[in-house]
Amino acid sequence: MLLHFARSLSGPLCRPNGRAAALICIKTFRFDGDTLHQGTPMKEALMTIRSRTSVRVLATLPLIMVGVGSGALLSNASAAEPKVSFTEDILPLLKWRCASCHQPGGEGFEKSGMDLTSYAGVMKGTKFGPMVIPRDPESSNLMLLLDWRVAPAIRMPHGKKKLSICDRDAIRAWIREGAKDN
Repeated sequence: MLLHFARSLSGPLCRPNGRAAALICIKTFRFDGDTLHQGTPMKEALMTIRSRTSVRVLATLPLIMVGVGSGALLSNASAAEPKVSFTEDILPLLKWRCASCHQPGGEGFEKSGMDLTSYAGVMKGTKFGPMVIPRDPESSNLMLLLDWRVAPAIRMPHGKKKLSICDRDAIRAWIREGAKDN
């Protein structure tokens, strides 16, 4: 049986706010009994339909393509990266995972001055300096903290589970795109 999982450059099919992302690649998995093999080439996978279940899975692909609004599901990796919206993608994520501490009156705000409840707060940074360097996510202090490339005492979110790769990649993409208030 074949299963196909779609991903965008910044993560899974759906963003945290439920908006569909433009797709650029498909991961193909092949089941042999109870074993899952990743990386079956797409051409081989499409030519090797082994069971009725596979046919049903493949039959749903056109519905998925309609659901995301385009035929981008089968496009190649050179497709344009989808734009990340601060208002619709990044701010809800920051409010959900970070704002309990990093808002006026919160422990993180009191210690650092970092307010993650608005674009102005994110761009202002902390009392120690800026957190976001537009177009340079690897040098942005925000990404250093979220990627846990700093001392354990200052990793973010402090004392909680690390943000998912998908969430961090969305923030990284937003910074790479210029950290715009869009």
